[in-house]
Amino acid sequence: MVAALAHRTDPLSARALVAVMDGVCLQVLLTDGAYDEEYVRLVLARVLNEGPNPPLTASSEPPTHPTDT
Repeated sequence: MVAALAHRTDPLSARALVAVMDGVCLQVLLTDGAYDEEYVRLVLARVLNEGPNPPLTASSEPPTHPTDT
């Protein structure tokens, strides 16, 4: 995965992107939480340092499962 991303960015950023994506996948799978696409887009943009770094509006905590409420 790093090799596939490295041609679009530098190798260190590619490794960071893979780590973030792995973390998001594990978080969703292990917590049975919902995938928050907007949150992931913001985090990936921040890792890539694209544009201004607006404050993240989503929580860094895993989303709760709808049946947990």
